Amino acid sequence: GFNYRNINLSNRFRPFAGLSAYHITYPKEQFLDGSEGRLPLRWMLTAGTEISINNTVELVFDGFYNRQRDFQQGLVNLYGIYKFEHSEFNLIAGIGWRSDDAVIMQLGFKHGNNIFRFSYDFTTSGLKTYTRNRGAIEFSFMYVAGKKRSRNRARL
Repeated sequence: GFNYRNINLSNRFRPFAGLSAYHITYPKEQFLDGSEGRLPLRWMLTAGTEISINNTVELVFDGFYNRQRDFQQGLVNLYGIYKFEHSEFNLIAGIGWRSDDAVIMQLGFKHGNNIFRFSYDFTTSGLKTYTRNRGAIEFSFMYVAGKKRSRNRARL
């Protein structure tokens, strides 16, 4: 895949975008009953921007689009990051929408290169009948490789 990310922290807007292809060799998959098939090609497009409001608040708007054969799905997110003064901890909170499926609430924190996040999916599709109107809970842990970002940004 290809990826672009503006990492210049002195810019108020820092856009990013990427395009990835998965299963480009159409690998075989085999099932317990002996049947087999090939995994179809999957495309993923990502785009968004980080927006510095001031030295303590940042907004992130991003979107994802996946396509594999006839299946396609979109996801858009808007979340904020609050940087506590004199602390390595940042608060993360936001909302997302997954096409024809769910509204997603997110809450978490970032410490150094680690991100811990809790999200809850409010199902909006026909699946809510099968889940008895209950959504889905997700906990995630991410490690972002690379140098830590400086907290000392230029004011814009």
